[in-house]
Amino acid sequence: IPRQIPLLSSATLLIIFISFHLTSPLHTLPPFPIPRFPALCSSNIPSSPLPHQAAPVLATNIDATAQVPTPRLSPPSQSLAPLEHYSTLLSRSPLLTKSVTAAVIGALGDVLAQFLTPQAPFRPIRTVSFALEGLLVSGPFMSVSYAYLEDRFPTEVGSSRDKLQNAFQQLLVDNLIMDAFFVLSSFVTTGFLQGLKMRVIGNELRQHFASSWLACMSTNAGLAPVEFTLFRFVPLKWRTLGMNLTDVIWTAVLSLSASRLRA
Repeated sequence: IPRQIPLLSSATLLIIFISFHLTSPLHTLPPFPIPRFPALCSSNIPSSPLPHQAAPVLATNIDATAQVPTPRLSPPSQSLAPLEHYSTLLSRSPLLTKSVTAAVIGALGDVLAQFLTPQAPFRPIRTVSFALEGLLVSGPFMSVSYAYLEDRFPTEVGSSRDKLQNAFQQLLVDNLIMDAFFVLSSFVTTGFLQGLKMRVIGNELRQHFASSWLACMSTNAGLAPVEFTLFRFVPLKWRTLGMNLTDVIWTAVLSLSASRLRA
């Protein structure tokens, strides 16, 4: 996986850029209504004289039956429908939408990890446990924590220099503090859902938490340019989705680390 991280990072950044570009306001503006002026298109023009005898000219040059044509704009492309629907879900239920997205990403990450170890039989319980961890823990935590980070270190307002500094600070907090929590929650949640006793999970954490966290830090080193771009340029509404896309690789590394301990 480390050798493939630069290529996967570039592909992830390209996907995020295209998604953000397609969902920008230039692609989602409704048709602009052309104003109508019924008072001018009607024959009931006020009888009071206008300066310089403009009333007769105005009355004779305007057709009472004239209608201002409304241009017909082509409907939005069908290819944008899923993104527009997802944007609507983010507006209506942001926490639930981001949690479900994290569950899907967690499942995909574990499937990728199991695909990279074909000698071992596929274990659906592992995939389900990572999906539930994303739904119940990682998804809600990411939604709340990224909103807090944006409030504490804003990247959508201020000067360009302040935005760069705040994006870098958000990246440091995410990689050094939040990811440590994600490693801890993944060990505890997935172990519990796979039927392990808390005593066994505690022993795993004491013996292998540091090595697993360092493995995730090495993955973060390859994903740092993508994550910095997300913190700096992507709006908060879409930031969790972008981070979830990078987490496919991150979750795969974490799943491989945990599966080797529980084989």
